Amino acid sequence: MRCPTCEAPLADDARECSRCGTGINARARRAYETQKDRPFDPLADARNPLGVIAFRCAVVALVPFVGLLAGPLAVLLGLVSWIRGKEHRLKGNVGPTHGALVLGTLTTLTNWLGLLMMLHG
Repeated sequence: MRCPTCEAPLADDARECSRCGTGINARARRAYETQKDRPFDPLADARNPLGVIAFRCAVVALVPFVGLLAGPLAVLLGLVSWIRGKEHRLKGNVGPTHGALVLGTLTTLTNWLGLLMMLHG
């Protein structure tokens, strides 16, 4: 969790910011909890950078023929991010990792099947 005033890192159960002294109420805590698992969260890079890179790679894989390489790369990075998340018990922000795995798998399948159909068609 981060302080809404100065963006200093806080413990999840902190009552006030140790840097600026701003009180952390239940409303701010709930807002943080609802935002911590969004793929486009500005703080996602800090919590799960590999998952965000994998998700962005999966989005790039939507481009025809680019997906032949970017799709499998997104799946590979997504798997590594998921395994690291399990090992380090990352809480929250698994959305980009799951998105990369699903989108990367689908784009890989459609790109490679499309290429095979064009070659053998």
